[in-house]
Amino acid sequence: MRTKFNRKIKYRVDIETHILSIATFVLAILFTRFRMHTYHIPFALALLLAASTERLSFPWTSAGVVLGSMIGTPSWQGMAAALLYTLIIVFVNMTVDKAGYFLKGLLFLGCYILTLPISMLYGIQEIFYGLFGVVVCASSAVCLAKGLHILKSIRTTNLLSEWDQDALLICWGFCILSCTEFQWNSVSLAIILIVLTTMILTGTRGLYGSFVASMLSATWVIYAKADARIVAIATLGAALSVPFYRQGRIWIIAAHLASALLIVAVQPEEMPFAVVWNTVAASVLFILLPRTTLRRMEELTAIDKTIAKNTRAALKRVRTRTADELTEMSALLREVSDSFSAQKAGENNTAREWAIQGAMVVCARCRLCEQCWTDADKMSNVILDLAKRVEDAKPTVPQEPIPADCPDFEEICASVLLAYQQALTRDAVFDRFGKETEFTAREFIGAGEAVDHLAEKYRKTFFDHSEKENGILKHLLFNGFEVSYIETSTLQNQTQVLLYLKNYTDSEEHCLLRVFEECFGQKFRVIRKEEKEEDVILRLEPAPKWRVSVSVSQFAAEEEENGDSFGEIRTSGGKTLFALSDGMGNGKNAQIESKSALRTLFRLFDSGMDRELVFENVNRILMHRSQNEMYATLDAVSFDLNSGTAELLKFGTPPSYLLRGTTLYTLCGEALPCGIVEEARPTVIPLEFSPNDVLFLCTDGITDALTDELESVLLCNASRKDGAEKILNAARDTGHRDDLSVMLLKVSK
Repeated sequence: MRTKFNRKIKYRVDIETHILSIATFVLAILFTRFRMHTYHIPFALALLLAASTERLSFPWTSAGVVLGSMIGTPSWQGMAAALLYTLIIVFVNMTVDKAGYFLKGLLFLGCYILTLPISMLYGIQEIFYGLFGVVVCASSAVCLAKGLHILKSIRTTNLLSEWDQDALLICWGFCILSCTEFQWNSVSLAIILIVLTTMILTGTRGLYGSFVASMLSATWVIYAKADARIVAIATLGAALSVPFYRQGRIWIIAAHLASALLIVAVQPEEMPFAVVWNTVAASVLFILLPRTTLRRMEELTAIDKTIAKNTRAALKRVRTRTADELTEMSALLREVSDSFSAQKAGENNTAREWAIQGAMVVCARCRLCEQCWTDADKMSNVILDLAKRVEDAKPTVPQEPIPADCPDFEEICASVLLAYQQALTRDAVFDRFGKETEFTAREFIGAGEAVDHLAEKYRKTFFDHSEKENGILKHLLFNGFEVSYIETSTLQNQTQVLLYLKNYTDSEEHCLLRVFEECFGQKFRVIRKEEKEEDVILRLEPAPKWRVSVSVSQFAAEEEENGDSFGEIRTSGGKTLFALSDGMGNGKNAQIESKSALRTLFRLFDSGMDRELVFENVNRILMHRSQNEMYATLDAVSFDLNSGTAELLKFGTPPSYLLRGTTLYTLCGEALPCGIVEEARPTVIPLEFSPNDVLFLCTDGITDALTDELESVLLCNASRKDGAEKILNAARDTGHRDDLSVMLLKVSK
């Protein structure tokens, strides 16, 4: 199979080489028309040298040079140089396996110089033109060899360097200059090719392409001693089409036709109308070019775009590989979790067994042992009951089948109690170990889910928005923002923007969001803000269907720092979490505890971990961090602003209230505060909100101060803009001394 495949490739390469050899034959004939002082053909001879160095069928090229030299005024020197070089190379190839570039170049220069005396047939001065032709031929051969090499490998080439592009343009310029004599009734093939080249370069390279095309047309005008206004047509057409070159070929053609008509209209007598027909012919050829050809030209010449494209492709591969590695890590975490789950302690009767064994040790010395233990089950139940009664300090007396006058009864009780208590201690240790093992297993599962979430994010995030980024950048710079970096991505059909700004302040957020609304045609919101060295890092996403406005009012007791803390975190996909925490007591220590609860909650929530595991970890982390039996209450509301749903989670907090219209709903929870016992879990209350709903959260200072008046105060003030402040003032007026915090969340569309 591999042999057949290689044979097909070799066959295709051979066909392409033959086609290129025939093309060099035609070009050789054309290049003989591109002469120096009538009798010298350095460019045709340069093509012959380039074809031989690139190992094409250069006899075809030699035949083209000989045939072209005989057309019109013969160039005997060029014909002789071509024939002599061909004969020498054929002889060298027969005697040597392969002649190198250096050897071929030396042989060619020798043939060229040896045949120079032939040019003196036309005058002694021709020898000087011939010597200058040697220099021109050598330099042109370098460009032509490079051009032929590129054409040979064009199918497998992904990018042309600037030198490659320049070499191809020079080769194409030679072709245009060789076509100067081909015209009919003022319709010039050279002018058609110049205008066509201008259209192609403008369509693929924009402003740079139009500049190169103008230089090419100026070179042709100088060589052909043509009307300089030809340059004006090409330059004006390119200039008019540059602003619209991304809009399609029709705009480029229209711009060039307009430039031709304009110049003809300005000087109708001096500029014949045939110039328009040249432009029309070039336009027809431009339309006939396949779209894939133009796209291929743009890919080959757009170095910056190709590098950016390859960089994005490499970045995508890195992110995919990272996602795969994260997925493998998640699977490993799940396997570890399974190993912990397998270590759960099963049911056991350690206390019963150890109590019985403690009694049997004492009874083994008694001669009536066999009589007491005839019914082993009954004796075992009596021993177990005896152990419980001794442990509870209840009176104990011998029971059947233990004799009433058993001399070892007190020793049996002591032995049974000791064994029973040791068994209970052992069971408690194993039970504790089992719970810790279950928690560890859940932790590994949660970590695996968080890693899976991150892997999915890496895998599905799409980065390829360079044009969109440029558009945003222009708008931001125009509005006075100092942009250090911008990156747009798409995750689940939703655009996200990462923005680095210098000298940014919160007062500029409204202007920033307005710029994004102009760029995208929809409102945006800031989901994350960080400061890093001199930059402010912002993450933005389209604003969700629902919106939550928050107002908070606080009062610190005894003129110290308020022990209550509040916060908000936004995540992608329209998720927002609001939280209010009350640390135990007042002042700085209470604030440290409440802030620790919120900080832990927000970090775990942002990781993508399961909600139940998030709050279990918050509780456990606070337990390990807390000193002197400190704890914190926690109210958290998780909003999904795209679906219109929410979850209220309460950890030892006073009742919350939902105001819908004129109806006030009480939302209570019975969970303990965070940081007291490991088994504490929050009360979860699902909500589906409506427009203008108001959710009221507070710390116990508010409820203790207002007590029975709270509901009436809420009904009067919750819907007001300054509702949080009004409710706080009402609580302060009661004279209650405690930290006070009020949070009002108003939902709207």
